Amino acid sequence: NSDEFFSSLPSSLNVAFGISGIMSKKADDNRDTYLQGTADVDLGDFVVNADVEFIKKADTYYARINKMPTFFFFDFTPIKKQWIQIELGDETSGLLSPRTVQDTFSNEFGIFGVNTTNTQSSENAGKNAKDATLMVLSVGEKTGFISVGDPSPETRNEEKTLRYPIRFEKTKLKTFYAELTKALKDRFGDTAATRYDEQMAKQLEQKNVGELIDYLNNSSAINMWVAQKTGYPIAFEYTTHIAPRTTTGPAAKKQLRATLTVSLSDINKSNAIDAPKDAISTEDATILMSGISKEEYRFGQQISNTASIKSALSTYHALTGLYPDMLAELMKTREEIQKLHPKPSTGSSRQDDYTNSFYINRKLLEKIPTDAYTKKPFIYE
Repeated sequence: NSDEFFSSLPSSLNVAFGISGIMSKKADDNRDTYLQGTADVDLGDFVVNADVEFIKKADTYYARINKMPTFFFFDFTPIKKQWIQIELGDETSGLLSPRTVQDTFSNEFGIFGVNTTNTQSSENAGKNAKDATLMVLSVGEKTGFISVGDPSPETRNEEKTLRYPIRFEKTKLKTFYAELTKALKDRFGDTAATRYDEQMAKQLEQKNVGELIDYLNNSSAINMWVAQKTGYPIAFEYTTHIAPRTTTGPAAKKQLRATLTVSLSDINKSNAIDAPKDAISTEDATILMSGISKEEYRFGQQISNTASIKSALSTYHALTGLYPDMLAELMKTREEIQKLHPKPSTGSSRQDDYTNSFYINRKLLEKIPTDAYTKKPFIYE
């Protein structure tokens, strides 16, 4: 139970995660990106520190591990503080590919629902983000959903700011949603990703939503910092405390304090992101970590590459009764292959139906492996 959980926590427990980055959007809609993720976990006798950087420059991806603990047989020491070029071809796709994740985030989850797909410059994107931020606060105060307390002068990152405490009024949520979506549509037109939905409006009136807002107001603190020089919000912070139910025993004097901070900076500035120099390949990184020779690595890679193609060919034949004319056909989904080469049904079990429905939209191969030695396509006849 929760009391046992709190009793097991060390008094010196401290866990912190951080994500920071830069996105530089060009007129051709190509986004150069820099991201850094950090993690610091202190359990008293056990400490974990991690620091990883990621860069996307045009269609090339890079990663660098600055700090990372050893996990079982994985020791990252040989490749720490070295940029690694992640070799992804244009064929690389899939839900969790770096390109898919980054494009989804930047296109669909712009700050406060501003879709930046059609924005023509980083300066315009910055202005739109600031306008949307102020619009949320303005509509929130106008409708009574957001209540902003008296400001307190503070210096944050060497910048003079005013800190405003924020509370929410649950009875005004639906009105706020309706007015905000209307204001965003009037201001941003088709680029406003957040649009009014009647089903969503009904869900906002449900009891559990009101209970959540009561919880946020009673057990949490929400603050906003506004730069005195520009009048723009530069940071938002959410802090909550989780305490055990008991008032006696080892757990009584313990509680968890969780803080989430979002900071905005340099939105209107043009930030150049350069490709790392002297980056090593994923092949070299694997060799350094494993301790094997390049010949051993390429031999193992060749076996893996040929096995992948062989497996895909077997699946293609099982689906159609044929083999493809060229290997490129293996980058089609099962549904596409079966439409091109319908195969008479021989009956299937429930397990077959489940397997087909699960894999129907997945490609046999996301990318055709090449010869590990020559880096050229395999000869297929």
